[in-house]
Amino acid sequence: MDRLKEIDRTKLVAAVLCVGLLAAVAVFAYTRLADDELPEDAVLRYGDRVVTEDELQDRVEILGALYGVQRPEDESEGEQFDKDSAKSMAVSLILDEAIEEHQIEIPERKAQDQLDQLIEDQLVGGRQAFVDWLSEVGINEQDVLDEITSQLATSRLVEEVVQDVPDVTDEDVRVAFDEHRDRMVTPEARRLLNIVVETKRDAQRVLEALRGGADFGEVAATWSRDGSTRDSGGDLGLVTADQLEADYADAAFSTLRGSVFGPVETQYGWNVGKVADVRPSTALTFAAVKETLARELQNRERLEAWRSYLGDLLEDADVEYADSYLPDDPTAPPSDLPETTPDAEK
Repeated sequence: MDRLKEIDRTKLVAAVLCVGLLAAVAVFAYTRLADDELPEDAVLRYGDRVVTEDELQDRVEILGALYGVQRPEDESEGEQFDKDSAKSMAVSLILDEAIEEHQIEIPERKAQDQLDQLIEDQLVGGRQAFVDWLSEVGINEQDVLDEITSQLATSRLVEEVVQDVPDVTDEDVRVAFDEHRDRMVTPEARRLLNIVVETKRDAQRVLEALRGGADFGEVAATWSRDGSTRDSGGDLGLVTADQLEADYADAAFSTLRGSVFGPVETQYGWNVGKVADVRPSTALTFAAVKETLARELQNRERLEAWRSYLGDLLEDADVEYADSYLPDDPTAPPSDLPETTPDAEK
């Protein structure tokens, strides 16, 4: 299934902060000091700290290696990227200062243990593969450890800020359920079989064979390029539309049970699929969603507490930007704030 899913790269601001709560709440204070000009190669100044263009570029290169963040080639988009980069750097400095004031320290061993666990769990080939990857992307292990340490420290800061937020009540949960009852459903899901090939012509040949009565599993074993599903009849399991690339989802969720569809092109090739089963959308009961909904409401309360804290913190922060890095609205929070209504599907 993950071979068909569209995966978006992490946005720059979120990549710098890396804690889901943080990407939505950055506010930047801005001052211009006419009698204290920035050095020619400076991006910004926060307190006594001046960030140069070389420093910012080094940071962007690390983010590029870790998260796929790249400066757009389009000139206007590139300029906006530069401004976003500068704002992200400013927030990092402000948070670093807050972390120090809270006397939060992350032991080197803790960061190393987390890195070792990530390598073991997520990287085929273990440490040697990690070393090879570092060489390929042009960063070193300390860069990765620094990023992990920053994430851990920021998470600790968030925990300290929100620890006294009161628990939501059963009444709060019931009110939220009643207000958003139309969203309290399980989405339609379908069990899909899929064969992916290199060309549209091959996909047409596969489709003709299936419509001629050929066994889907046998055709998948012969034709499919997907090694993870080829030997299991192309079975993707039970999936919802939002787990699939849009064109593939449109075809799969407009086809009758037992029928084949395609060819559909995705980022992995040309696909021919079959709808093996359909699980209709169903309404959820209060009992079924109470625990999840309570957790989401609690998280939203904590988010509001964090936003209030960070807003107060950054209002007092004096950040001076070089003209070419000056954000269009230096004191405005991001426009893509999270929704305030609970989502029953999560």
